[in-house]
Amino acid sequence: MPPGHYCEYQECGKTFVSKATLKVHTRIHTGKKAFVCDFDGCEHTCSRSGDLVTHKRKHTGEKPFACDFDGCNYTYPRFGALKVHKLKHTGEKPFACDFDGCNYICSVFGSLVVHKRKHTGETPFVCDFDGCEYACTISGNLARHKRKHTGEKPFACDFDECDYRATASDGLEMHKRKHTGKRPHACDFDGCDYRTARSGDLARHKFTHTGERAHACDFDGCDYVCVCSCTLVAHKRIHTGEKPYECTQCEYVTSEIGNMSRHVRAMHSKHYKRIMKKKENRVCTYLTTAGFCLEREIHVAYSCFDTDKSFSRIDAVLEYPGRDLRVLLEVDETQHDGYTIACDVRRMNDTALAIRLAGTDASLLWVRFNPDAYSVDGERVRTPWVDRAAALATLLRTFEPRESGAMEIVYMYYDTVAGMPAICSAAEYDPSMAAGVSCIF
Repeated sequence: MPPGHYCEYQECGKTFVSKATLKVHTRIHTGKKAFVCDFDGCEHTCSRSGDLVTHKRKHTGEKPFACDFDGCNYTYPRFGALKVHKLKHTGEKPFACDFDGCNYICSVFGSLVVHKRKHTGETPFVCDFDGCEYACTISGNLARHKRKHTGEKPFACDFDECDYRATASDGLEMHKRKHTGKRPHACDFDGCDYRTARSGDLARHKFTHTGERAHACDFDGCDYVCVCSCTLVAHKRIHTGEKPYECTQCEYVTSEIGNMSRHVRAMHSKHYKRIMKKKENRVCTYLTTAGFCLEREIHVAYSCFDTDKSFSRIDAVLEYPGRDLRVLLEVDETQHDGYTIACDVRRMNDTALAIRLAGTDASLLWVRFNPDAYSVDGERVRTPWVDRAAALATLLRTFEPRESGAMEIVYMYYDTVAGMPAICSAAEYDPSMAAGVSCIF
């Protein structure tokens, strides 16, 4: 047996050239962490003095290791991190995957270890919160995941008057680029000057050059393909009906996080409510100038019905002297995508029933006017505001009910497929109502 200092813990057997190194190593087995950070409020402990020195640089901001490549200003708190960084300049990737048919290579041995878990299926890092089955291949992902349970957001933006906080340092770094305007990721295709703050956005952008669509839907009969996996995940929810995003302030649920963001802005943000009100005011001002008599902000109570709301607010109501017709005008910014279809349909039905019970048997016309973007058979259409407003005025002047006392709905400048509003093809849309629907686009 060669000379040296041997670890005597069972099944370890590692050998070290010095007793001091062996002493540090045995702390892996004992769990002893003798070195404690002395910064106020910090409870960090570690088993090596060198690790403590590195940790303290998080508090001091010290980054003593600087890249010496021309034009590069990167600095790091750890020499090992600088060493890895330099491989970006040299292009060296010394670590290669040895699984059959895999060509993966990388510059960091730890990245190779993590990569191999894709082949083996190993997920050694498991969440220990009750009822949570999350497991992953990287310890950092587990630490970030646990913050969903704890609500902890330890990384705070230090720009003036910004209260943004993040669960991970990379999220904070990405956020700060909104302040600095920094876009470090550049497209390298000839003649393309695209730059972005996110590497993932750059990868997706490059598909516009290559035409590659690597992700395909595997549901029977579906030939959908797309350029990124996240888009495919969202698409599959069309098949499964899954709606994982729930509003914390109301009952709205949706299958896409973008829809949730728009909903929160539209329904729970004072700023965006002011913007929407401007669009509503513009429509109503135009109609008043054109000679129409409007009643604004009409509340129709239906508290007697089996519903969680007590009234419906109508943007404007038009009545025609001498005619048995009442028009309920709604200015639907962004096609009312902040509401669920089922909720919107129920609201129209409950409102109509409340009006009937109040003693009105006039024909009812819902006009759902969208002042924002829309598409026809999947193609974006641009209709000038003045043309939309003129079409609305013409409808209000010339409309004739199909049947006396009936309720009809006209969707104006909503997404349209085969001549009908796309909303009507949704499973949540009441078929009995769809019979009285028409559209203008």
